Amino acid sequence: MRTYARIQSDTVAELFTTSQDISKLFHQNLLWVEVTNLPQVRVGWIYSGGQFEPPVQAAVPAANAVLQLQAQVADLAQQVAALAKSKP
Repeated sequence: MRTYARIQSDTVAELFTTSQDISKLFHQNLLWVEVTNLPQVRVGWIYSGGQFEPPVQAAVPAANAVLQLQAQVADLAQQVAALAKSKP
């Protein structure tokens, strides 16, 4: 089994573990980076220059956090819709 990080906007958006070829499981426009040997990598980590680092923790007012999460959900919904349309 191998673990991969899906990178979106230079940030780990999700982790996925599989024994299958990741390039055959998801649309080619998604960026997956293998992190099997990097167990410390978590969702929210930054991916830059081929390296992973934990995010800088900054205080975000709750209202802004909700708006940011809503924007991320809307972005993901658009990506899912685009992927659904591209499937034969």
